[in-house]
Amino acid sequence: MLRVVEGLADAAMVSRVGLFARVRQSERYRLSAGLRCLPETSELEFRERDPLVRWLEVRAHLVCRSHLANTTDPDERQMLRRALDRFGAEVIVPLHQEGRISGWLFFGHRLTGQPFDYSSLEGLTLLADHVSTVLANARLNEEVTLQKTLAET
Repeated sequence: MLRVVEGLADAAMVSRVGLFARVRQSERYRLSAGLRCLPETSELEFRERDPLVRWLEVRAHLVCRSHLANTTDPDERQMLRRALDRFGAEVIVPLHQEGRISGWLFFGHRLTGQPFDYSSLEGLTLLADHVSTVLANARLNEEVTLQKTLAET
């Protein structure tokens, strides 16, 4: 996964990238891989009913620090700002699989120091779609390998 986030950092031209996901349905969301992440980020865990997870599930769109003023609910705005701060991120992009949130990516500042514009945010969304596919394929591969091992024994 480290190679995936390194590739994402290069493609998005950002200083920091992290991937939160869960390996199995019953597990919590944890940092699976990260590049230049804050030390405390690796200690964070989120449950399925955590406000951030629920917000990403219900809204199903990315969170951008520069667009937080558009969030009308002050409690939601505060929760999202806190999440961005905890990750050291400017953008959080949800990852979807089978109609559910499988995790999310977060991106730090752009290497140019410029804020994210509309086309950059669209690009991050496309990258997230590709990562969702990679994660889904990895999970299927793992399941096939497990089934194969069980069949052999």
